[in-house]
Amino acid sequence: MANYSAQPVMPFNVTYFFTPFTCEYLGFSVTSMGLFRKDNPLMHPIPLLTLQLGTVLLVSAIFRILLKPLKQARFVSEMLTGIFLGPTILQNFSYRTFYESLSSGKESVTIDVLELLSLTYIAFLVGVRTDIGVIRASGKLSWVIGVAAFAVPVAMAVPAAYALGKTKSYASIAPSLEAISILEATTSFQVTSFLLEDLKLLNSEIGRLALSASLICNLCGLIFKIGSAIISKTIVMQIGAMQVILSELSRLVLVVVVIFICRPILFWMMKKIPEGGTIKESQLTLVSVMLFAIAFASEVMGAQAYFGAMLLGLAIPAGPPLGSGLAEKLNIFVVAILLPSYIIDAGRHVNLSLVQTRTYGAVEMIIFLAYLGKLMASVVPARYSGMPYKDSFSLGLILCSQGFFDILLFKRALKFSVRNSQFLSFF
Repeated sequence: MANYSAQPVMPFNVTYFFTPFTCEYLGFSVTSMGLFRKDNPLMHPIPLLTLQLGTVLLVSAIFRILLKPLKQARFVSEMLTGIFLGPTILQNFSYRTFYESLSSGKESVTIDVLELLSLTYIAFLVGVRTDIGVIRASGKLSWVIGVAAFAVPVAMAVPAAYALGKTKSYASIAPSLEAISILEATTSFQVTSFLLEDLKLLNSEIGRLALSASLICNLCGLIFKIGSAIISKTIVMQIGAMQVILSELSRLVLVVVVIFICRPILFWMMKKIPEGGTIKESQLTLVSVMLFAIAFASEVMGAQAYFGAMLLGLAIPAGPPLGSGLAEKLNIFVVAILLPSYIIDAGRHVNLSLVQTRTYGAVEMIIFLAYLGKLMASVVPARYSGMPYKDSFSLGLILCSQGFFDILLFKRALKFSVRNSQFLSFF
């Protein structure tokens, strides 16, 4: 007599948000029994993770050495590492079965978790290094450039994407083109902060202006995206307006908690540090607990964990002893472990062999219009205020830069099928 059981047979595959996963018993899936017991270590997450992290650090170091004479930012070498270890190179120039064993759903779960953890820590470190006072110190010019650097690219790129989507040639990719126009029109102040740090311009006059302008531009983009999300959820997804408003108000609750609860605790902690001293292990532990608590609360309220981490980082006073001490202690952990996992996950979604000439031209035109809008919105006000041509143009190029947080937005669009891997490979 057949035995019918309601329990699924392990292992089995399942697809969630267009991403394949493999479900199996934990004891059999995490570690390897070793080659001597005829068990392939690359079929288990832990040995595969250690191999991937070590390989990323080695290849990234080689690219940095090769690109050092060209004075490229660190982000360039890290993204080249991700592309080199992704399907563009490894899949097309090696055994296909070998690459598929490295990037299957089961092996990618650990990387996905580490990637989100790395984003949380990176957002926290960027907030710690950012001095909110630079906005007040930079004056009206930063507000003019920040607002214009968002409004002008949106006014140039979004209508162009909408017009292209109405043609027969690009009607099938119209939603992707519209999403690209919005994503390319925004500027991430986290990326600007990392770039200015690599260029050693973070404390310069143009660096403070660029950082404050990008922060204002990022704030305008956030308001625009929240408004678009509310309209999309209420009209397209038919979700109740009150439910959507309450979910978005959770961000405001997090801001209030960070300002009126976490920030006074951080200032009290800073007063306990002696002059010329560094933070103690107990103080680092307390900040870490606050970080994970805010990140958890962000996820519970429907916001991303990195949003709460960034708020907490911005609440920490920049500079010594607390801000610089935290950045120094956490930087090694982030660079050595968390950042490589982000590179791996970003690179496996980039496949240059999928790029088609027809769609390439349309996408690049939208990107060109968005960059041209940012450049004009930065150079014209800067020149009008008396800034030299060289500095004005440099400011525009800094605000046009993109990095890890932009890749996060592109990947979220890929996850929800707003874009496919071909469009992600353009960037």
